[in-house]
Amino acid sequence: MENETSLSEYGDLKPLTTSCSLSIVNIYLKDADSMFLYSVIFLTIHCITFLTAVAGNAVFLLAIWRTPSLHTPSNVLLSCLAFTDLLTGLITQPSVIVELSARIAKDYKTYCIAYLVNYFPCYILSGISFLTLTLISLDRFLALQLHLRYRAIITIPKYLAVEGAFVVLMTTVSIIPFIGTFFLFQIVITCIISPCLCLSVMIYLTIARSIAKHESQIQTETNLSVHLHGNAAEIERKKIKKSSKTMAALFFIFCFCYTPTLVVMVALVVLGNSNVSR
Repeated sequence: MENETSLSEYGDLKPLTTSCSLSIVNIYLKDADSMFLYSVIFLTIHCITFLTAVAGNAVFLLAIWRTPSLHTPSNVLLSCLAFTDLLTGLITQPSVIVELSARIAKDYKTYCIAYLVNYFPCYILSGISFLTLTLISLDRFLALQLHLRYRAIITIPKYLAVEGAFVVLMTTVSIIPFIGTFFLFQIVITCIISPCLCLSVMIYLTIARSIAKHESQIQTETNLSVHLHGNAAEIERKKIKKSSKTMAALFFIFCFCYTPTLVVMVALVVLGNSNVSR
């Protein structure tokens, strides 16, 4: 046939095969030839960030573990996020490097094997990271609203239980293509990303307004309180200003990373496209 290619060119696979993916997703091998530049760029990025992801998150986790005073609910969430990122650096990124290298070398048998090895860690770890980021934003909101009651209500075991639920949820979601269809998987992912992203947007906007209001109040009262508390009010004002800038940066990164994914998923669901090429 016109679209057929000899097996010798693609190893043991036909150019339009889906068997290498166990039918969880259609991999169009003929499209890989037109993605050479993309593969080179992302291979370079992964090779550079691989070591930093592993080393940076390992150092962070070690610092938290060796410092008892840092064993707080908020830091537990950050540690869970760092741990998933560490696993991403140890498992997902190496398999992606192999996958991209094989695609550049047109070794499509290795390409498909690497894709399958990467499938579960990629979706499970990225999903847990996304949900943990949402939980971190909710944690900051609760800390702002609960004040002194925060430590009594929010505990480390509760957050660990929620993280465990995230693991179960994303593991279950990742097997949907095996028991259903990949289109159903896209719908479920969209239903997870959309409310979480909207919730985070509302939370960060609320936090930003609260910080701005608090900062304005402190600025107004600074001249009155400086005689009683020295520079404490001014120091507090600077801390709030710094934290507001940090939250704004985190919010931008959050939207920058996940909004494109949401747009693509929604487009695929609306168009009814259950085929995905990589």
